[in-house]
Amino acid sequence: VQFDHGRRVPPERGLWLGLATNKSAAGHPGMSVSYTHLVQQEIMHTREHVAFNKRVADAGYDISGLEKKVIDSLEMTKNRPQILNLAVTMALEHYTAIMATQMITDKKLWKGADPEQVELWKWHAMEEIEHKGVAYDTWLHATKDWTRWKRWKVKSIMMLLVSKNFWVNRYKGVIEPVSYTHLDVYKRQV
Repeated sequence: VQFDHGRRVPPERGLWLGLATNKSAAGHPGMSVSYTHLVQQEIMHTREHVAFNKRVADAGYDISGLEKKVIDSLEMTKNRPQILNLAVTMALEHYTAIMATQMITDKKLWKGADPEQVELWKWHAMEEIEHKGVAYDTWLHATKDWTRWKRWKVKSIMMLLVSKNFWVNRYKGVIEPVSYTHLDVYKRQV
């Protein structure tokens, strides 16, 4: 169910920096409130992801490899044009919104789950969908002088790269051998 935990360590600064570096959109009529709200949410969201990942590590799971993948991915855009950070942000937020929509609409995902946890995760999913909208509106504003073709081409390439990296990294993270330590932690919780 945890569709984006682990992918966002270190903090989501890589995502919201894509927005923060395009501050001209923040001054655009109708966007400043959404923009400011999103950046504030992402900062708080970061805190929660860090706390979650600490609890995962404290429970005996080694997520250092996944954390390194995220750091390495963020480093790839470090000294690149600001519009690249925004394109990455837009694509990642779109991707998580796709998963969030699935979480909200597919009742089978929640079968047997604690109702309070279901509500928390659905709220989280709605937050992700909202982020997609703000990131995309910022993208449209930042690329307002681009042709539709250029905009489509960059979005398409970025979505392909994000999709590939997400599934390759997720697959590697899921398929790693389960150690007996993980099984012992699970047995203690059951």
